[in-house]
Amino acid sequence: MKTRVKRIVQVGPFIWAVILILIAGGVGYWLCAQRTREASLADAASIPSLDYLIGPDSFSKIKNARNRLQGLCTQLRLQVETRRFLAEHLLAGRPAGLRRPSKLQADDAIRDLELGVQEFEGTEEESSCAQDLFSELKRAGRFDRCVEVYLKALYEHPTHPFVARFAKDAMAVARCAGREEEVLAGLRHLSAIPLNFEGKNAVEAIVAERERGTELTQVVDRRLTAIQ
Repeated sequence: MKTRVKRIVQVGPFIWAVILILIAGGVGYWLCAQRTREASLADAASIPSLDYLIGPDSFSKIKNARNRLQGLCTQLRLQVETRRFLAEHLLAGRPAGLRRPSKLQADDAIRDLELGVQEFEGTEEESSCAQDLFSELKRAGRFDRCVEVYLKALYEHPTHPFVARFAKDAMAVARCAGREEEVLAGLRHLSAIPLNFEGKNAVEAIVAERERGTELTQVVDRRLTAIQ
């Protein structure tokens, strides 16, 4: 019995040493992971300066003004995207039940993009901001305003890539807002434009698919009416 106790006493310090090593290793790994995560977030938060986004001046004042507009628009979009990226990473560190996006953060992003749309009105940059605004509004469940943003872009900048690229999403959002016919009418108008532009085939396909569905519904309704 004394021998067994003696062995336990001898082994005890070794066990405690192993436990302390494991704890120290775990803490060290956690601190290293935290520093790596913080460094990654800091890198993500560093938005390029406007001068970097604009690039060197040219001899053309028109080109310089154009580059400045593009740089300002890109900077705004990067700021909004970066804030959302950082917010998502902060949420990822919370318990599952608390990982809900902040309404305030969504409101800030929507407000900034709304201002961007106004400031760049009448330019290509307006549609670029409108594209991000559409996505933010959709994510926030503000479908009615989402439809308004899309229809404005459709009728004022019909050949901008945003309009055709988001046509399917716009139809889905419009369905939720009860305004599907408005968007469909706009897409019909768009598909009738006698110009080739990026995404025109996709728009025509959406319109044709909807027309086939409408015709099928009408046929079924007529047959049901005849039976009655």
